Amino acid sequence: MNSAALLAVLVVARFALHAVFLPVFEGPDEPFHLARAAAFADAPLGEALSGRMLPPEIVEAVLANPCGPDLSRLGCRPFDGSGASFNVTRFAPRGRPAVSVENYEAHHPPLSYLVAGALLRSLEGVTGRMRPESRLLVLRLLSVLFTTVALFGPLRRLSGNWPPVLRAVGLLALLTPGAAEALARCSNDALLFLWASSVAWALLERPHGAALPLLLSAGPLVKLTALPVVLFGAVVLWRSGRRTAASAGLLGALLVFPLQLLRGWTWGGILELSRPGSAFLEPVGTAVVGLGRSAYTFLKTTFWLGGWSFFRAPVPLVAAFALLVLGWAVCLRARPDARRRLAHASALSVALAGYVAYAVGNRRLFGVWGGTGGWYFWGWTPWLALACEDLLVLRRDAVPLLLGATCVFVLLANVLWFHRALLLYG
Repeated sequence: MNSAALLAVLVVARFALHAVFLPVFEGPDEPFHLARAAAFADAPLGEALSGRMLPPEIVEAVLANPCGPDLSRLGCRPFDGSGASFNVTRFAPRGRPAVSVENYEAHHPPLSYLVAGALLRSLEGVTGRMRPESRLLVLRLLSVLFTTVALFGPLRRLSGNWPPVLRAVGLLALLTPGAAEALARCSNDALLFLWASSVAWALLERPHGAALPLLLSAGPLVKLTALPVVLFGAVVLWRSGRRTAASAGLLGALLVFPLQLLRGWTWGGILELSRPGSAFLEPVGTAVVGLGRSAYTFLKTTFWLGGWSFFRAPVPLVAAFALLVLGWAVCLRARPDARRRLAHASALSVALAGYVAYAVGNRRLFGVWGGTGGWYFWGWTPWLALACEDLLVLRRDAVPLLLGATCVFVLLANVLWFHRALLLYG
C-alpha cells in the first residue's frame, strides 16, 4: 500500500471514529438535518419537501441526552463531563413529552435528504422503526461512506498525476478535527464533497452526452454552496468548445431557485440583504470589521470547530495553524502555464459573494458577526485542490520542512481535540 492509500485509509478510520465517538446531536445542526431526512422516510413527499418542523420524536431524543449550549434552549441538560462519549450507540430513556419546533434547516434543497430518507426507509423495512439516535448514527456513517467513495473513486483517479506532495497535504488536511466535524456528521456536506469530487474528475475525463450537464445540475439540489463549482465546470466546458453542455449545466443548476420557491423557501442569507435592519445599513466601518471577524472565524474553524459546543482550540494551536498556512503560502508560486485560470477565478468570485451574503444574513438573523462555521470549506476542497494543481507550483526545497510540520500539527491537533472533548463529554 502506497503512502497516499495509507493516508486515505487513516482518513476513513478517523471519520468513522468521529461518527461513533461524538455524542448524539453534538454535530452542528444535527437534529435539524436529521429531521429533514426523517421527513422523507416517514411523511408524504409534499410534506417532506417543505420540511419545516422538528418532530416531537426528535425533540424528545434531544431532551433525553446531554447537549451543548445551542440546543440547551430546547431544555436538555448541559454536558457535565460524564458518560456522553459514544452515547449515539445507546438509547436514553425519555422524560417529559415534547412538541414540534421550527426546523431552521428547512431552507436547504432536498436532494441529500431524499437520499438519506430513502436509506432509512429501506433499512427500517428490515429492522423495524429505529430510534432517532440510531437513525442519526446511520446517517453519520452514510456521510463517512460518501467521503470514502470520493477518496477511493473520483479523487484517486483525479489526483493520479498530481505531485505526491499535493496528495499528501490534501489527505493530511482531511485528518484535522475540523474535517471530521464537517464530513462525518449528519448533514448534506459529505454528499456535496462527493459531488464536487465527481465534477472535478468528470471534467478531466471529458465525457460526452448529458452526463456532465446533469451532474452540474444536481449540485445545488444538494446544497447551494455547490454554485461556485457549477460555474467552474460551466466555464471549463464553454472554453473547451462544449457550449451547449455548459449552458445546459448552468441553466439546470439555476433551476434550484424556482424549485426552492415552489417548496416554500423563505429563508436564506441572500434574502436578508434587502430587509429593514440589514447589516448593510450599519456604519461601513462596523460592517467591514464584522465581515473580517466572520472571515477569521471561518478560517479558524476549518481545522477545529469543537462540535456544537464550540469548545475552542488552544490559542497557541490557532497561531501554529496560521503560521503553517502562511508557510505553505509563501513557498507557492504562480504556474507560468496555468490552466483554467478564468474558470477558477469565476468560481472564487461566486464563493466570495456567497460568503458575504451568508455572513450578512447570519448577522441579520442572529445579531452577531462571526457565525460562519468552517464546515462549508470542506465541500469545496476537491475543487480547491484542483485549483492548486492548475495554478500553483511549490518550491521543492521547502517541501520536507513544511510536510514534517504539517504532520506534527495534525497529530497535535487530534490529541488536543480528543483531550478537550473527553473533558467536556466524559
